[in-house]
Amino acid sequence: MSSVGRLRGPLRIAISVSIVGAVIVSAFVAYRIVSPWANITTERVRFVLANGFAASHPDYRVRLGEASEAHLNLWGGNIPVTLDPRPAHPLIRGPEAMRQENIELLPSGIVAQPHLKPWRITSAIRDSASISLSPDDQDLLNLHDPKHQLRALVVVWLSEPTTEETVNFWLPNGIDVAIFTEQNPSRVPVSWDASFCGDRDLHCPADQLMSASQGFKLWVSSLRNDDETLLNKIGLDLSDLRNRAKSGKMYGFIATAELEEIRSLSRRSQVGLVQVISVGLADARD
Repeated sequence: MSSVGRLRGPLRIAISVSIVGAVIVSAFVAYRIVSPWANITTERVRFVLANGFAASHPDYRVRLGEASEAHLNLWGGNIPVTLDPRPAHPLIRGPEAMRQENIELLPSGIVAQPHLKPWRITSAIRDSASISLSPDDQDLLNLHDPKHQLRALVVVWLSEPTTEETVNFWLPNGIDVAIFTEQNPSRVPVSWDASFCGDRDLHCPADQLMSASQGFKLWVSSLRNDDETLLNKIGLDLSDLRNRAKSGKMYGFIATAELEEIRSLSRRSQVGLVQVISVGLADARD
């Protein structure tokens, strides 16, 4: 057999391997071009989607999970978040009812958000009530509390939008959550917590406490035009967020307050609706 014949077999194998390799590379390049997750970093997706998810679910306290546990490639990924039903003392950290969930980024480009079970505060945020205070809530607020030991978690809707600074005159201890959208069950609410910068990965020292309005404005100011697509995937609109952050007006809020403070709130002309969610003893650290 000639040397040419002896080389023909290995040469065919080499050519076949080269063709297969070229096909694989071409397929990878083609998928990279069409992948909805191409040209975007894990850090950016985490900052936009996890905070957007938190902003649209004021009935739960949501904090960003560990950055090291988030991952994204051309085929999708997941972004961890830590959440629990909103407690009456939102800045106290503890394991009660807390769990970790993932925002899943599917190969199709769809964002699958964690399912959050509705509870009492959910309906207070989304559904309109016919009266400012129910008879049960009124009876509760009439309890005698001379030592100011009781605290109530309330959802308050305003008769006209106002700023957090104005509400702070009514509630010296401030609010837990600002709600920047009208009460409307057919649309995604927009809100923000009073929280530590580290809980939301904002561009400020991790242990710095930001008011709800300050935190919301800081997050929105950090959003870029190319974040629009990500925001749309979870029902948010970048232009709308920017307009609401610029206005700084709240349509409602969630707060933890003494019974007397809530009674005073319910009598204000600027307050349209007060709903009591839960009541408990004041924390020793108050």
